[in-house]
Amino acid sequence: MRNMATTVNKQSFLAYLYFWVGQAISVLGSTIVQFVLIWWIVVEYKDPLYLSLAYLLAIGVQVIFMPLAGVFVDRWNRKLILFVSDFLQAVGAVLLIILFVIKSSFSAETLYWLVICLLCFRGIMNSFHVPAARAIIPLMVPRRHLDRLNGLQVLVYGVINITGTTIGAVLYQLFPLDIIIWIDCITFLIAVIPLIFINIPKIEKKIAVFEVNGVQSFFGEFRDGLHIIKTKKGLISLILVMALINFIEIPIIVLGPFFVYITHGGAVQDLALVVAASQLGLLLSGLILLIKKGSNKKVLIIIIAFYIQITGYLIQVITPIGFEWSFWFMAIGAFIFGSMLPIVNSLFHTIIQVIVPPELQGRVTSIIAGITGSILPIGMIASGPLADIFGIQELFLAAIVLGFLVLSFVWFFTNIRLIDDFEEMGIYKDTVPTDQTMNISN
Repeated sequence: MRNMATTVNKQSFLAYLYFWVGQAISVLGSTIVQFVLIWWIVVEYKDPLYLSLAYLLAIGVQVIFMPLAGVFVDRWNRKLILFVSDFLQAVGAVLLIILFVIKSSFSAETLYWLVICLLCFRGIMNSFHVPAARAIIPLMVPRRHLDRLNGLQVLVYGVINITGTTIGAVLYQLFPLDIIIWIDCITFLIAVIPLIFINIPKIEKKIAVFEVNGVQSFFGEFRDGLHIIKTKKGLISLILVMALINFIEIPIIVLGPFFVYITHGGAVQDLALVVAASQLGLLLSGLILLIKKGSNKKVLIIIIAFYIQITGYLIQVITPIGFEWSFWFMAIGAFIFGSMLPIVNSLFHTIIQVIVPPELQGRVTSIIAGITGSILPIGMIASGPLADIFGIQELFLAAIVLGFLVLSFVWFFTNIRLIDDFEEMGIYKDTVPTDQTMNISN
């Protein structure tokens, strides 16, 4: 048996950074392809329902599979899960290429649904990849570096999203989709190289909270994750506010391209400007997180950041139609909106990484992802029809008002503030029963 502290060290941290650089390159390829496919749906089908359905089926499927995938992430070899899920996503990209090469063989409706099916497949694979990638962080990164690592990731992904959307907008005008999607396959090959050579520690441990005849079932392991969430005061309130704000922000995320293209008569470069402004805010905020020492008042900062974020949402929505500088005005709101995302996400992930033991990271992070995303499919499928009934701007404004009300209620009438007290105390080992034995092997 080896002590946890002997596993998480400088060498493991460097190994994780090698892995993460490869993954960041892969994310760049996926970002380019994702932007191009979204714009293709907007231009080809010109219907917000098609766009909301695409988000629902491609992203919503992850809400269903991720909580279940988390249990397997804690059971199986996490390195193998990362490799297989990445490989199968690349296979999905190859199938997309073939589909667009022979697209003339299908009707517009059939082509749309075939594309969505492949996006769903990639989403299922991502349901395994995301919790596996998050679960290895506490195994390889010293706890004192978690805040800065999360800030660094936000910073780099901000750069990736800025360059990815810009490159995607340019490539869309120069090349057919089947050529552009090859980028996703190439970046996968680059990402898999460091994954092959690094060592990811394996945890061999049974959590005996829910057992039947001394053997823990799949659902017993799943309930272990729920048990941890329920026993941390204020954590449920934090998870619920994350879920509700995600729900409130769905309309601007799903219908944003339609809002630019149809409502304001914009072109692909105008959408790229707004998206790039949002990512520039994310980039600068990530830089601040990287150089600034972490705060003990993480929940308070998250709530304040949400208020500012929704204000940025409001600025985008009230952009005058037909105004000469309307897209720059919209970009200001997008910048404010985007600048708060890394603050919220970084602090939230740090809280989870600190108070959840490593051997439960896979299932707990997956359950949390499932909870925070559980109402996303409803918002995604409802965004299009509600926009048709009430109007896009009216729908956006209603979501903004609801957002301010939710934040105020949660802060003043729930126990969410107790998380900051818990983290200041530095309690960590109480998340695991005292009679447990941890066994870590390389």
